[in-house]
Amino acid sequence: MNRNWLIIEKIIAVLLTLWGIYFLYSITSGIADMFSSGYIQMNGISYGSIAAAHHLNIILGILTIFGGWLLFIKDKTGWLLSIISSAMFAVNFFISSRSNAVDNKQPFAEFYKSYGIAALIFLLIFILLLLKPFREKYQPTAKNWFWIVSILLVLIIDKFIW
Repeated sequence: MNRNWLIIEKIIAVLLTLWGIYFLYSITSGIADMFSSGYIQMNGISYGSIAAAHHLNIILGILTIFGGWLLFIKDKTGWLLSIISSAMFAVNFFISSRSNAVDNKQPFAEFYKSYGIAALIFLLIFILLLLKPFREKYQPTAKNWFWIVSILLVLIIDKFIW
């Protein structure tokens, strides 16, 4: 792996780690706000429904933080987690941009269009991580590819079920 690819690897690692921290903070902050404002008690929302609604995002945030950090220290597990998390964010943002693009009269409709741009950014990261320099460096086995595909399928199915 030449110097340019090492720099790209570090940039991706830092971006994913920072994004994971921001994303996880946003989710937990939103949940904490629901508790502190009394919204949960007033509307009779159960803890189970909160967990069901936000579990995938919390898992994805943790996965992204660890994936980015481990990629930064050149660990193969970090590369695998980074592939999975970038693919899942691309899917999540694409689904969100498509579902919110249906009605342009919604409040913040322009904001939801930025989800499409975010989906493209994560798709680009996903594609970069799959390129030959990364595959040669981390030398994934058939078992590694099986786990990547299996985890992605489980997470995507979970996204559509909940």
